[in-house]
Amino acid sequence: MFKKILLLIALIYVSLAGTSYAKTSIISDIDETVKRTRGESFRGLYHSIMTHKVFSGMDTLLKRAKGDLFFVSEDYNFLEFNVEKLIKENKLKAKEVFTRVPFAFESEHSYKYETVKRIMDSSKDKFILIGDDSGVDQDVYTQIAKDYPGRVAEIYIHVVKNEKPLNRNVTPYFTAFDIAVNEFKNNRFTKDQVMEVGRTLLKEEKFHKVFPKYAHCPKTNREIKTRNVPLIERLIGSVSKKTLDYCNS
Repeated sequence: MFKKILLLIALIYVSLAGTSYAKTSIISDIDETVKRTRGESFRGLYHSIMTHKVFSGMDTLLKRAKGDLFFVSEDYNFLEFNVEKLIKENKLKAKEVFTRVPFAFESEHSYKYETVKRIMDSSKDKFILIGDDSGVDQDVYTQIAKDYPGRVAEIYIHVVKNEKPLNRNVTPYFTAFDIAVNEFKNNRFTKDQVMEVGRTLLKEEKFHKVFPKYAHCPKTNREIKTRNVPLIERLIGSVSKKTLDYCNS
């Protein structure tokens, strides 16, 4: 009887060990998530190809986050040099960068879904998925969360257009600080990490690097995504005030 109990305990341990997660990593979109692209206009196409301007604070956030970083870009592979240049200029450490092969997928949705699925299948990590509301990110990430139960720690969608409501299982954000605060609340960021991201925004003199003219800018407290959190209330208040002052100017 005692041997059977030991065997049962051993089987439970092996089962749990087999489903344990190594760490929490990040899969991120690039355009309008990390990089300021200027929308879907011709100018936006130019900036997507030729510039490497990031939303202020996003580089700090990604550098301070633990785990691996994967970028899934909608750019075609012959433009991958542009993505690599953005990563190098902002001193980001990406484990792998994925770009789109022309004519290999029927749609942007299928490309992104299959690419994220490929990353998930090759790892035992949990993942934070980061994207924006100007494309298919919400739909793709929501489907991934359904297909990989327990593997998606959070879905963050950058509110750029603000044209339609987001799904309930999605966490909307305006700034990198919103993500940092939520990660702190979920014990995946330390106080020092969230403070560094917040201070980056407070030091930013050109706040259009946080809220470009083409992007939605919150004008009321009701719109602000980040609420008071113990230990960092003052920082949250300062960032919220700077945001509302800029958006109402």
